[in-house]
Amino acid sequence: RDSSWEALQAAVDQLLERTQREAPGLPCFLHGHSLGGAIVLDAARRHAGGLRGVVVTNPALAVEPTGPLRLRLLLAQLLARLWPGFTLATGISLEAAAHDPAVRERIATDPLRHDRCSARLAVAWQRRSQALMAAAPAFPLPLLVLQSSADGVISAAAVRRYVLALREGDALLEGERQPADVTLRLYHDSLHELLDDRERGAVIADLLAWLRAHG
Repeated sequence: RDSSWEALQAAVDQLLERTQREAPGLPCFLHGHSLGGAIVLDAARRHAGGLRGVVVTNPALAVEPTGPLRLRLLLAQLLARLWPGFTLATGISLEAAAHDPAVRERIATDPLRHDRCSARLAVAWQRRSQALMAAAPAFPLPLLVLQSSADGVISAAAVRRYVLALREGDALLEGERQPADVTLRLYHDSLHELLDDRERGAVIADLLAWLRAHG
């Protein structure tokens, strides 16, 4: 299958077309987790007119400087021109996913999950995530960001910088548009799989409250 960034964006387009066709008139939101968070932040700019808002959980805007992905991303940059379809394991351990061993076992045995990433996709993600960070003040929709402060995979600091850029951008544009509708919630006792870890109940409660307020 095509592992390009464009293919992932096309999949989001198809999902939204089907959703709007099968549930016309209902408020529509996009949610993405980890890499999916970066994917929906990028897609939302093209679909702002058909969405009520975006929710991201531990969005992959940058990786931890000392995390398992750093060296593999450097390798992907070297391989992208020579062998863009080459795939390698991300190196993310199950222990980084969640505290509960039962959750980690479920992840390990899920046939729809894998730990492979192509050099092409890794480099495209880095470029798009940098572009998203640079364009943060122009994000066109209400945004809910749910982030594990102890995430050892995705940089929580980068996520906070993204939210701050949204808010600072509106301060610079004061009087020209409404203040950014951006909400950041931090959770201090969860790992990367925020929706499946110790604070799952609080995370889902915060998510539902935000959706009700915006739906």
